[in-house]
Amino acid sequence: EGVNVEDVLFAIDQIETCPLPPRTRSDMMCGQDPQKIKLELEKFCLERLSYDLPDYHHWAVNLLAMANELTTVITTNYDVLAEQILRRRVGATHCGPTATCHHCNMRAILENKCECNETSQWSESRQNAALLKIHGSIAWRTCRNKGCGITECLKSNCDCSPIRDPKCECCGEDAEPVIILPAAKKSYERYPQIERMWSLASEALADAVAITIFGFSFPLSDTLVREMLRSTIAKSRKLREIFIIDITPKAVWERLNSIIPDNLNASVHLLDVPRDGSKPVWIG
Repeated sequence: EGVNVEDVLFAIDQIETCPLPPRTRSDMMCGQDPQKIKLELEKFCLERLSYDLPDYHHWAVNLLAMANELTTVITTNYDVLAEQILRRRVGATHCGPTATCHHCNMRAILENKCECNETSQWSESRQNAALLKIHGSIAWRTCRNKGCGITECLKSNCDCSPIRDPKCECCGEDAEPVIILPAAKKSYERYPQIERMWSLASEALADAVAITIFGFSFPLSDTLVREMLRSTIAKSRKLREIFIIDITPKAVWERLNSIIPDNLNASVHLLDVPRDGSKPVWIG
């Protein structure tokens, strides 16, 4: 129950590529198929996720709900807390090309240029921001049936509900959840259409006036996230402020500071979060 999925995946990746004889590598994995182990870990990740509704009175929930329609929200989480919070924003409008709901705009991005959707509502000139889930979501599904008309499209539910037993609405066959496991060697090629999330995230970071890092510690396994932030900040001419909200914001800033340009002209604000979940004093 307490297994560290990230550590296990690191070990598997290293064993698979290490310069040892096949029998030795097999012995190191107790004769188990590494691909089967990864599938089991994927299911385990899904089982461990929270499927509960957020506490809409909690300070962190209300803080995220302050993101307006011009604020792009980027997350590596698989759960649906962010979309559940953002779609309830006061004044948010839903569906259609002028939607201010982050979740609706995210769904429009997924449907854009998808063969199964002829009436995409997303356009590159769209002004309102979206929620970008760069590692997938338990509310997304994709079909692998080669005879299906929507194979490999990334589909999501309008009501943000997680999909416990995903089925393809086109062919009726079993579908699979869309999550990219926290391994050093991430399988982005498994879901090529997720590139849209990454591309728009990179553009948003490069164009940002302020960046708020909320509970993300820049772990070594997320090399691509670290490099994306480094390269976008290096090109930015607009960035003026960085806010880090964390139980150990100083440690996060030290990791971030080691990868960003020395000539960064932005103010950095370190905002501590109490470990007991109580409201931080800086909220007022």
